Amino acid sequence: LYYYQPGGGAASEMISTQDVPGDITFPTINPKGTVMSFVADQTGNGDIYTRDTNTGKVTVAMTTEVAEMFPQFDSAGSKILFTRKQNNTEDIFELAVSTGAETSVIGGNNDQTRPNYAAGSIVYFDNSRDSQSWDVKAVSGGNAKTLAKSVRLPLRARPAVSPDGNWVAFGFEDPTKSDSIMLSRVDGSKSVEIKTNYNACGEPAITVQDGKTL
Repeated sequence: LYYYQPGGGAASEMISTQDVPGDITFPTINPKGTVMSFVADQTGNGDIYTRDTNTGKVTVAMTTEVAEMFPQFDSAGSKILFTRKQNNTEDIFELAVSTGAETSVIGGNNDQTRPNYAAGSIVYFDNSRDSQSWDVKAVSGGNAKTLAKSVRLPLRARPAVSPDGNWVAFGFEDPTKSDSIMLSRVDGSKSVEIKTNYNACGEPAITVQDGKTL
């Protein structure tokens, strides 16, 4: 695993294969920048690790006989959101950083995957309605609601959530809608269509720069 500081020349190695053998994926950093979480497959499955930014110490945070994926810290850095693939389904969990205790967020048929924290909810992709189609859903307190059906699944990304956590962006699989990006409020109260001059729109991301939401 490498990191690069703009203007700093070549990339520098952060975690070597001697530190953690095998492939490393899904790096994410807590809001304070003090701890990084990632997935490594040295046991043959995906296990969740953490790395202390100040000391460089690497710790196994979660290891099981199945695959864990897509770790992400909450806004306080006290929990890690992740998914677990087992019995031909993928379900969503949270891991308490201080105790290692895990809590089930949502599960079901087929896959609930690539979760992302939003305002008071967790947004994710779901194909339980139709294993060949993906929906965007939001879950809070164990109650899930569908925000959009038959969306275009990004190559590897999570649902694109706005910095304030209130909106999620996505594109549609339907060719007649492929020139648009949609914005839906995470609470399901409103949707906005953004028309473009392009075809097969997908992979949206939302950020704020100089006071403008892009």
